[in-house]
Amino acid sequence: MDGRLIGEAVAREDFAHFFFITMLKLPPINCRSFAPRMTASFLVIGMVAIGLNPIIDKAMASWLEKGSVSILEYAYRLYFIPITVLATASFTVILSYWSNSFYTSTSSHLKNVYKTFKIIGLIALITTFLLLLKSDFLVRFVYGRGSLKGEQLADIQAVFIFYCIGLVPYLGLSLLTRYYIVLKATNVFMRFMLINLILHIFLNVLFIWRFGLRGIALSTTVTCFLVVLLAVFGLKRLKLHQN
Repeated sequence: MDGRLIGEAVAREDFAHFFFITMLKLPPINCRSFAPRMTASFLVIGMVAIGLNPIIDKAMASWLEKGSVSILEYAYRLYFIPITVLATASFTVILSYWSNSFYTSTSSHLKNVYKTFKIIGLIALITTFLLLLKSDFLVRFVYGRGSLKGEQLADIQAVFIFYCIGLVPYLGLSLLTRYYIVLKATNVFMRFMLINLILHIFLNVLFIWRFGLRGIALSTTVTCFLVVLLAVFGLKRLKLHQN
């Protein structure tokens, strides 16, 4: 083994370089090669955090009277219908457009995001008004023909109403988090989703003892309002890449 190589390595305190080159005959590690993996890891952690919310809601609903988990599930399924209709098709197109324009367009991405955010918010606001107006009809039309009784249908409607109030911030947050993913700022996305999870658990505990089952839906709504405000604020601080 060359003594000069050892001396140079020790002098530069480059022990990792010396070990890999001289002992294992491996090239030095380039930390940049880990960047795609870290980006994907942040994304996975954020998605897992999102998926934990419904599980936690059902677990906490089980603390209440018998049948609470089923009522919460029925209300959430009904609430998710407009979300699916508004988000599934439109968000896919929007995400594709943003991904393309981020690398090819010279226009202001931030203005584009805010414009889309306002349009989605307006559509969601109108949808919320209609859902609240026809909540009794919707619940009875979907669940009224089964074995559910009037009191159970009333509970489903009450929970459904609390969910619907949060439709605007829910869709807004879904939209903005997708833009963070386009920017490859998945670490920011992960932070928002973890904040969302922790805040949601805290508000569940806070509201459930005062409002019962409705408190879980209220917690979802309030959490979305607070986190979407953080997402808007965070968007302004991001250094947007423009050609």
